[in-house]
Amino acid sequence: MEEKRARILELVEQLNHAAAVYYQGRDEVMSNYEYDKQYDELQALEKETGIVLAGSPTQRVGYEVLSELPKEQHPSPMLSLDKTKDTEQLAAWLGEHPGLLSWKMDGLTIVLTYQEGTLQKAVTRGNGQVGEVITGNARMFDNVPLQIPFQGELVLRGEAVITYSRFREINESLPVEEQYKNPRNLCSGSVRQLDSRVTKSRHVNFFAFSLVTAEGVDFEDSQENKFKFLQEQGFEVTILPVDGHGVVKLDALEKALRPDTILVSTMMVNNETGAVMPVEKIGAMIQEKCPKALYHVDAIQAFGKYRIYPKKWNIHLLSVSSHKIHGPKGVGFLYINSKAKVQPLILGGGQQNGMRSGTDNVPGIAGLAKSAEIVYRHFDEQTAQMRACKHRLIEGLRELDDVVIHGMPEEEGAPQIVNASFLNVRSEVLLHTLEDRQIYVSAGSACSSHKRAGSPTLTAIGASKAEMESAVRFSFSEFTTLEQIDYTLDTLREVLPMLRRFTRK
Repeated sequence: MEEKRARILELVEQLNHAAAVYYQGRDEVMSNYEYDKQYDELQALEKETGIVLAGSPTQRVGYEVLSELPKEQHPSPMLSLDKTKDTEQLAAWLGEHPGLLSWKMDGLTIVLTYQEGTLQKAVTRGNGQVGEVITGNARMFDNVPLQIPFQGELVLRGEAVITYSRFREINESLPVEEQYKNPRNLCSGSVRQLDSRVTKSRHVNFFAFSLVTAEGVDFEDSQENKFKFLQEQGFEVTILPVDGHGVVKLDALEKALRPDTILVSTMMVNNETGAVMPVEKIGAMIQEKCPKALYHVDAIQAFGKYRIYPKKWNIHLLSVSSHKIHGPKGVGFLYINSKAKVQPLILGGGQQNGMRSGTDNVPGIAGLAKSAEIVYRHFDEQTAQMRACKHRLIEGLRELDDVVIHGMPEEEGAPQIVNASFLNVRSEVLLHTLEDRQIYVSAGSACSSHKRAGSPTLTAIGASKAEMESAVRFSFSEFTTLEQIDYTLDTLREVLPMLRRFTRK
């Protein structure tokens, strides 16, 4: 499907270029025979795949001129209330549910509705309750599919954006008094035009960030499945691969970075496998390729286990949670570089340099500060203790039959995490067996261990279904002892043969 979509894009570009040259009276770049041949190929591919792009020469979409944009009530509110920059508040809101972080695009939020495979309606966010109907203009966007293979009702939300390069080009063509202050204003003005020809000339692009509903489709509570579904419908989706250790591939990231990229967000340490991302290299790459972009690092699992240098590594935002370093739960901090202009969480007060209002959680803040002081005061000996425990456990696991250890080589991965699959033993069964012996582990990621779907992390590194069903995560702290590791290994030697005897075939 992806190869056919790429061919559709290629044909659309070639045919549109040939038509533009022809109708502008310049030398033709393609014979009529070749044009018709490619046109027929494009039509056949569109029919086969069900994908028809807005810019396709097979479409004769008329321009729409309106006296005013009609209004429409949203079926469900699209509100921007309860914003947070605090990772702990976000975690509390998510509860036990998994979450997905994506980049923030500064454009205009649009809701697209497809029925029977055809784009039927496009509505702006408006005030969150009532938006403006801009269906005719949306059909002028460069990359919005007008037709998709899926025949049920499909509703998705996304952002209409204009690139910085296009913004500068348009602004330079306008009188000074008519120029736009920023791409967002230009995008809003372009999307909300009464004459769709103007929208067409502005080269607006649409990037989906939320699939609201797809009639009759079960995505198994997986955002990844939703994005793959959208990709099958012809929408542009970028999925960055990782290597066999779970580390993001830098060459893929470099190709994904664009001049209009505004935010890159990565973990420093993967919470499930302990894989360590090369954040220093990523920061340098972002600074070189798109210096206007911000780099956010989720350091929840890294803080206290690594020495982190945000300024040196070109990190603009860095989030930390207190409970990972034995501080109070419900507290964390966000490092904000001077380059990052963050809007206040709550308006009305001057606390925290104008970033929020209301009474601060002083005991929690003090507890976090003290925990950070202690963890780095004893940093070397504490990390050495965790690495010793990790080494002892890995050496013991290697002596057991049918055990697969995931993640980076021992010394390269995080000191406090070991992820291993005990083949032919379901992870939940092993978890509860160890629990009865006062050994507490998690099945995959602790926050989503109850999900039936396979771990996205283990899937990404190429783990088999059998390995995912039997994966267990061991976590250490500086208080973990070698004696406890030995007890765990002795317990595993005892219970694994018994559990495998009763394995469901």
